Amino acid sequence: MARSVGIDIGSKSLKILELEGSGNKLKMNFFQNLEIPFGSDNTSSPDLLVEPIKSIFQQYHLEQDNVVLSIPTQDCILREITVDFKDEEHIRQTIKFEAEKHLQAYDIEDVIVDYRKLQTMNEKSRLFVAAVPKKIIEQRLNLLKSCNLDPISVDLDIMALVNVARYVPQAAEKDTIAIIDFGAGSTKIVILYQGQLKHVRAIRLGSSLEDMSHKQHQPTSEIPSNTGEIDWDIENELIVSLPIPDGIEMDRMVLVKKEEGDISNTIQQRKKKEEIFQRLIKELRRTMLTLHLEHPIDLVCLTGGGSQLEGIMERIEQAFRVETVLLDFSPNIPSKSGYTEEEVVSASIPLGMAMQLLDGNCQSMNFRKEEYSYTNRFELIKVPLALLTTLFFLFLFFFSYHIQNQRFQYEKQYEELLEKADTVAKRTFFPEGLEGEKTNRIYSLLEKFQEAIEGGGDSKLPHVEDGFTRWMVLFQNFGKVRNRHYITIDKFRLDPKEAFWEGELEDDQHLDVLTGVIRAIDAKIVDSSPDKTRVQNTSPNPKPSEKELKRRYSFQVGFRSQQED
Repeated sequence: MARSVGIDIGSKSLKILELEGSGNKLKMNFFQNLEIPFGSDNTSSPDLLVEPIKSIFQQYHLEQDNVVLSIPTQDCILREITVDFKDEEHIRQTIKFEAEKHLQAYDIEDVIVDYRKLQTMNEKSRLFVAAVPKKIIEQRLNLLKSCNLDPISVDLDIMALVNVARYVPQAAEKDTIAIIDFGAGSTKIVILYQGQLKHVRAIRLGSSLEDMSHKQHQPTSEIPSNTGEIDWDIENELIVSLPIPDGIEMDRMVLVKKEEGDISNTIQQRKKKEEIFQRLIKELRRTMLTLHLEHPIDLVCLTGGGSQLEGIMERIEQAFRVETVLLDFSPNIPSKSGYTEEEVVSASIPLGMAMQLLDGNCQSMNFRKEEYSYTNRFELIKVPLALLTTLFFLFLFFFSYHIQNQRFQYEKQYEELLEKADTVAKRTFFPEGLEGEKTNRIYSLLEKFQEAIEGGGDSKLPHVEDGFTRWMVLFQNFGKVRNRHYITIDKFRLDPKEAFWEGELEDDQHLDVLTGVIRAIDAKIVDSSPDKTRVQNTSPNPKPSEKELKRRYSFQVGFRSQQED
């Protein structure tokens, strides 16, 4: 059964998931979530992931050819734009030019652009456009290359959430769904209407409870979708999950399900958790106001590590007065080892990545383009292999044709032989002719021949002189003359009842000698009647050697059979 692997490399953790099946019949074989910081200003941090990834794939024998890698949405520039045409081919050809108008911090040649069509309005199209810096794609691909992996596709993590939502039972009953991925370093909001992507927002607000007061960075204007709506007082204190050009130090995520430690530490954590809740609700409200939704939200699905913070679902449900549940796919996608709540909220992104290669109904984007286009091993040998296969089949065709043609010829010859054998059998042994299978008929005739030969004088088989024996007698005598006189032979024919040959000699005297010798041969072997020997006189012919031959002769000798004695 087909298998695929989704890999999600986040700011705080590495998630790898293997999926098996096809269509909507999927089963999770393996999932592992390792807390490994990635993207800090420590340049060796990517090396921390190489050995764990290699070890996981080797130890659990995961599929290595069908791999999909996610790119964090907060690492990209997101835009919603409108173009004046709706033809897909036209959009693909012009999307990079159209996106260039909306990028400020990056040159268009330094990013890979892809899109999803959100809406068609008359002759116009509203598009969700994402631009991923090439250095981020290159960094991730090089990391997996060090692990002997070459992902077929590289996609945004939010597209995984879109695909997973189809497997959540509560979501199947609602029209407009908001998916909130509350991660360690950022929060993503995805709006779906009847299963189709409608809006995407990325907020640089994470669930880490570490003290962030010492981090005062200028915001990156390309990450928020609407810079005019950013609260800069809050923004300066938010967490950025991003291997950006300068690099930003990352801290390990601490989820609070149980308060531990001394009382002062517990009070401080509660205070920071409450601050995060207030910031999250404030940013969610602001983001929702900018979306101009055509339909009210019917359901909120919460996922990501931050969704385990105690009380978060109640706060969101209370703030927006909408039913809030976990993005729980477990009822429709079974697991070999069963699920924990942490796995359900952590596995959604690698799961959605792995789905892309097994479920044909998935929505996706692909940033393996231009110089990063995917070319697997088969693609490299596809043309030579196709040529070799074609030549092989041509050879096989002509060889089969030759064998079949030979078979028809041999069958025809066999039929002719069988007819002759049947004629001989009727004349000699079987008046009714040969019977039985074709091969057995000839064998039965051969057995009769063998019996007749071994029977001696009682044999009904006629005695036939060996034609080559007769010819030997003739030419033994002919050779005696040839030793004494210059004679040539340039035509010869040997039949069962006669022999014919002709050539040249020097004069009539030599011809008389030759004729006498031939007629003197035993009468039982040679028929020496005068009309059987003819000598044709011709004008002198040039001799092909030193002497000149003057006469041309011809002999026709008939053989007598034993029955004529």
